[in-house]
Amino acid sequence: MEKRIKDFKDLGLGLFIHYGLYSRYEAGEWFWEMNGLTEEKYFNEDTKDFELKANFKKITSWAQTNGFKYIVLTSKHHDGFGLYDSEKLSKYDINWLNCDQRDLISEFIEQSLINGIKPFIYYATMDWIKTNNLNFNEHIDNIYNNVEFLLKKYGKKISGFWFDGNWSELEKDWKDDRLYNMIRKYNQDCIIVNNTGLESKGVVSNKNIDSVTFEQGKIEDFKDNDSLKEKAFEVCYTLNGHWGFAKNDFDFKSPKKVIEDFVEIRKNHGNFLLNIGLNKDGDVGLMEKGIITEFGKWNNLNDNDLQKAFEVIKKEENYYIIKNAEKNYKIYYSNLKSGAHIDNIHYGNSTDSIAELSLGNNEKVISVKYADNKNECSWKMDNNNLIIDVESFSYGINTVVRIIEIKVKKNV
Repeated sequence: MEKRIKDFKDLGLGLFIHYGLYSRYEAGEWFWEMNGLTEEKYFNEDTKDFELKANFKKITSWAQTNGFKYIVLTSKHHDGFGLYDSEKLSKYDINWLNCDQRDLISEFIEQSLINGIKPFIYYATMDWIKTNNLNFNEHIDNIYNNVEFLLKKYGKKISGFWFDGNWSELEKDWKDDRLYNMIRKYNQDCIIVNNTGLESKGVVSNKNIDSVTFEQGKIEDFKDNDSLKEKAFEVCYTLNGHWGFAKNDFDFKSPKKVIEDFVEIRKNHGNFLLNIGLNKDGDVGLMEKGIITEFGKWNNLNDNDLQKAFEVIKKEENYYIIKNAEKNYKIYYSNLKSGAHIDNIHYGNSTDSIAELSLGNNEKVISVKYADNKNECSWKMDNNNLIIDVESFSYGINTVVRIIEIKVKKNV
């Protein structure tokens, strides 16, 4: 596996940000297409007064606090509007607007780097303007020219490109090799992703891509997939039913769901790309912010260990065990009884769950503790086999997946 791919896999957690003219309507990123609008109705005089207010200093700092290692920003979505000054390569970009010109891509990249986050650029290859009004070869050339423009401007500051839309016309030649070779010319370490869409999850669309995608992926989608041996893979999903902000979509995933999926995806060494859409004021919605902040608390409780190099030592139905770079172990245990009021009164701290770990001949246990309350676990040794009585959560605690920290030292 190439080093850039391995390094990308170790990042573990990415934030997907959908932001563009569609944010003005606060009704999803496909507002134009789903409402049957024309180019003239979408790009109207009122839209020209839309002010791009996203504060990437604030957003990237918040992302860093919650453990995100890379961010993918929609530089240009399917509506064809670019968040950067394309110097007339694109018909609609920030220069088309009446408001003060802000190169949001530049701000996003600089603020990401300040916060130790790797900036990725999303670029939609399916474009509702160009695919309708230009011949396909002109459309391909325009993609190439825009991507080259971004590479010339930002070079190695860009950590990756995330393309989306080839799935719309699979029978056509998108000339991917030409595009990918050009990217490698400017930035050898740039990660290349091209989303294969909802119907072709996990497909390696071109030998030169670095990561396959599982859009809105379910856990079972990426298990036992031989194509993942030399590639990274990434599960991306929305917190509700839209990638762009939708003010009347109340169907949100829970922090519990996000934690469980993250733990399962990382068990298989996949990356988790978690989406937010910014509203018309350029802010993260209250629900999205709350869900991700709660997830971030759990991630910080785990010291972000699932985003560092680790080896999976053991997999069982309710738990798995990793060994980290410090040669210590962690157990991620699911399906324990809650520490909430009702469960705790009825059951107390149940000890009917067991975790077992076979240690090396030269390893000795120093401590076995719960990450959530730092209490010692009840454990014993049977030859080189560590046996832990795993308690349910203490009253007032439920981290969904209980983390057990095992520190060992080598026998001299």
